[in-house]
Amino acid sequence: MDRIGAYIIEETISENGPSSVYIARHAKLGRKTFLKVYSGEDKTIIDRFEREAKIVADLNSASIVQIYDFGEADGKFFISMEYVPGQNLAQFLETNTPEPNQIIDIAYQITRAVTVLHQKGYIHRDLKPENILISQSGKIRLTDFGITLHESLNRVTSTGALLGTPLYMSPEQINNVKLTASSDVFALGIIFYQLATKIHPFDAPQYGQVFSNILTQNPEPVVHKKPDLPQWFGQLIEQALQKEVHKRPKDAGQLLTLFQKHHTFNEKAETQPQASQSFVAKLFLSIFIFILIAGTGYYFYQKTPKIMPNPVAKTDSTRISTKADITQKADSASHQPQHQVVKEPSEEKTTQPVHTPPSQEPTLLLVQTYPWCNVYLNYSLLDKTPMQKPLSVQPGKYLLGLQNPGYPSYSDSIAIRPHRLNEITINLDSVFTRLEIHVVPWGKIYIDGKYVGTSPLQRPLFITKETHQVEVKNRYYHTWMDSINATNDSSLQLAVVLKEK
Repeated sequence: MDRIGAYIIEETISENGPSSVYIARHAKLGRKTFLKVYSGEDKTIIDRFEREAKIVADLNSASIVQIYDFGEADGKFFISMEYVPGQNLAQFLETNTPEPNQIIDIAYQITRAVTVLHQKGYIHRDLKPENILISQSGKIRLTDFGITLHESLNRVTSTGALLGTPLYMSPEQINNVKLTASSDVFALGIIFYQLATKIHPFDAPQYGQVFSNILTQNPEPVVHKKPDLPQWFGQLIEQALQKEVHKRPKDAGQLLTLFQKHHTFNEKAETQPQASQSFVAKLFLSIFIFILIAGTGYYFYQKTPKIMPNPVAKTDSTRISTKADITQKADSASHQPQHQVVKEPSEEKTTQPVHTPPSQEPTLLLVQTYPWCNVYLNYSLLDKTPMQKPLSVQPGKYLLGLQNPGYPSYSDSIAIRPHRLNEITINLDSVFTRLEIHVVPWGKIYIDGKYVGTSPLQRPLFITKETHQVEVKNRYYHTWMDSINATNDSSLQLAVVLKEK
């Protein structure tokens, strides 16, 4: 492929099935650009392309990669974006070990860019080092707004699908509840931790364990790993990584205020360059008018007789059972989408766990699962199945979490009723589909565009009960691609034989 519409392809940055990113040049203008191209027919992705173009146009900030053009050519949809010489933050950290002041400056610039987003009412939902560009002069540019959402349109995904990159998801994203700008703050906390230590605070070989870590583990304080960083910066990261939304800064603007409270930065926020130019012009005009009025006033003052006033005194003013038993009990839960719990018809899903005042009498809760799971209520470890006896808890609404290292994270809001034994039975095999993939000779495996591992895999994958796109790549062979429908299956096996190029 040498050309798309008016753009001449100069270099391939990445190819992921029907989606590609190139460095290109406009044939007539000669302007260098990043060119994102989608050659498939998925209406959802096409809509994301268009939404991304509109969002960036609305932001109009020097901290955001600008979009020059959006359209369709030769059956392919494309976005032409500002070319930023340099690298993304992930590449930067591979070859650089920034000093404390540089770490704080980069973190501040990133926060400033996300603040622009939040001030306009947008939530990025996919903040990660790969979406943060660093120019050769050290300036930060934020990019990739494909799943960005305006807060007025925010909603839980109806299929239970997770949007975003697992390593940088907030607890709310994992639990598939309504998001706020604070979800981006959690992602910033992970990015800043990684920026400071080169270590991801929740990394694990499997997504299920990553989710478990995010929901339950508190990483070692940054200042223990990087003692030359100031204490306030370590505390800022800890605040951003709080599991519960109300304990975090509500948006990047509050995080920015924490930066400015403790550190002096040389640059002022670059939010609306055109507005800044307009402000300067207005300032000069105001000064001119002031001088004109003052001069005129002084002239008439000289002409007016002076009356000495009487002297006036001035004052100075100066926060478990067997698998067979559980499977039988879980029949009614079969084929539920991810992150769903079998509930009574009158119950409604809530986005925040609710604590009931302790004045009510405790009631009993019994959780039965297959396989075994650690049981959490409101992110606190309560017990492990099989439970030896029911637990005594206050009635009310809670966020139930189940964790087993071999499965993805499972959670949902539940209501614990008073004066009864509350039994909750969940068979994870009825919620997720077990997927085994065997590749000859070998290949990198992608599920819905996300890399999940290289064959031979050490353990099976678990996917939600819906249709997924599977790709297997090996640079010496043709890419294998197909869709699988996991809606009615408890397990699937794929045998993939790659064809030589």
